[in-house]
Amino acid sequence: MCTPYFLPTPSLKRKLAAAAKRGVDVQLLVAGKDHDHPTIFHAGRRHYTFLMNAGVKIYEYSSRFIHAKYAAVDDWVTIGSCNFDHWSLRWNLEANQEVQGVEFADETRRLFAQNIAASEKIDSTEWASRPHYQKLKRNHGRNPNSLFNTIALTTIALTTWLSCKHAQADAADRGTHSPV
Repeated sequence: MCTPYFLPTPSLKRKLAAAAKRGVDVQLLVAGKDHDHPTIFHAGRRHYTFLMNAGVKIYEYSSRFIHAKYAAVDDWVTIGSCNFDHWSLRWNLEANQEVQGVEFADETRRLFAQNIAASEKIDSTEWASRPHYQKLKRNHGRNPNSLFNTIALTTIALTTWLSCKHAQADAADRGTHSPV
């Protein structure tokens, strides 16, 4: 499965894990660090531990942002606009084409293999031992009241307040009125 915005529904996450536990070779290719929505990138990473513990192989595309959305299972392929996230699976009007055919599925798997070759595989041991600040980043998309969001919002508020104070001080030094 390849998707740029991986925020699976609980049902999809359980089904991917269950398939991997049954011995199905479940591979997930997602957009990497050059993501156009870093919040979604980090929020999607919170699912990695659960999926990798079940045997799902996860790759982050590292060449550039990948916007492809497709999945191949045996000789069946779906390709289109569905992002395999909550919005696409529940609310957005998405358009996917399903193709049943060995040749098309094989060509899709070749494309997938090329994309995997240009990706970084997430190693479960390294993932478990990553620094705590990275673990905090993955949580900020889960809960709007999370520690990461609190720190981020406090930093933004403090930076804004300091900018206003500096503008007022500069205006006072010039003997003019600050627009702030």
